[in-house]
Amino acid sequence: GVVSRGLIQDKTALLAVLQELLLKSNVRLSEIKTVVFGLPESQSYVHSFTAPTAQKGRTYDALIREELSNVIPVSLDEIVTAKIIVPIDKEQVRIIATGASSHAVTTWQEFFVSLGVKHVRIAPETAAMVVGLAITAVDAPCCVVDMGAFTTTLTMCDEGHIVATYSFARAGEFLTKGVMTKKGIPYEEAEREKQMGG
Repeated sequence: GVVSRGLIQDKTALLAVLQELLLKSNVRLSEIKTVVFGLPESQSYVHSFTAPTAQKGRTYDALIREELSNVIPVSLDEIVTAKIIVPIDKEQVRIIATGASSHAVTTWQEFFVSLGVKHVRIAPETAAMVVGLAITAVDAPCCVVDMGAFTTTLTMCDEGHIVATYSFARAGEFLTKGVMTKKGIPYEEAEREKQMGG
């Protein structure tokens, strides 16, 4: 394959696919200056939680690392993190913390930079979708549902910003196995039925 579980397997083939897409869109690669790329669930994580408002001189970094260590299934040494802090009231804030595989981020950044792209933003798929929604100026709160193979992420957005997010381990594979069990059919047939019939 060209890309597997969010990691580039064949850069030459990926470039060919990208060039074909750009050709169909009447866009030249040299015209692209910024890319917002969404890392899939297998390489990125989003976690939201509330916390007391920090006192002067204190940061949320230790609390964020502790929270992420409880929900991310890989070592924190293997990821890069970012955060958004949204005040709720005088006493509480909502923290949206993201983590992504350092290896995946570096690989994708290097790929796009090698093509001449000047600015590369890499974020979990859901966050990249929110950026897209902000660009299209959604004028009411909305919920972005990102169902991958293994994880579903629900993200509440308002005015182009993430205000809450929740992930759980029920997604495409869970549905396929349910179809298999209910209908007593092989995996490949259940996957096909799920994709065709919803």
